[in-house]
Amino acid sequence: NDNFLGALGYTLGEIRGQHHSMFVEPAERQGHEYRAFWERLGRGEYDAGRYRRLGKGGREIWIQASYNPILDLNGKPFKVVKYATDVTAQVHAEQALQAAVAETGGIVAAARVNDLSRRIGMDDKAGEIAELCAGINSMLDAMAVHLAAADALKSAVGETQAIVSAAQANDLSQRIEL
Repeated sequence: NDNFLGALGYTLGEIRGQHHSMFVEPAERQGHEYRAFWERLGRGEYDAGRYRRLGKGGREIWIQASYNPILDLNGKPFKVVKYATDVTAQVHAEQALQAAVAETGGIVAAARVNDLSRRIGMDDKAGEIAELCAGINSMLDAMAVHLAAADALKSAVGETQAIVSAAQANDLSQRIEL
């Protein structure tokens, strides 16, 4: 139908008479899973799921679909009706989220061992994922400032203790360096 043609970028004349395999990668086309998919349909078994397909020019399309064999009067499948929804944007958003989560995991692991020098790259982030990652980066920036302040305080306390110890030993020549 027109929705299918629009989603995959083909005209009816370009796909009429072609096998479904034109919408899958060559490696998938040769694979066991793809053959098993058609064997199930050939036995009249329903199949549903999320499928990666190729549109015109090799463009990646993801569909949520059900493949429904239609049986003749003898119970033999004679055609398959597919109901599908283009979920490409949803799949790409999920992939972007998974990548951001993995990247964030590495940054957080580094922060746990006091390496606050790493940040999440923002070039490929958008929307809510960008907001979340920017927030994590800001939190790391604040932690780095607080850690530097704590280190400075620790150093000042140590210096003060050394001066007090020297004064207790009647050495009044020690000074705090500013």
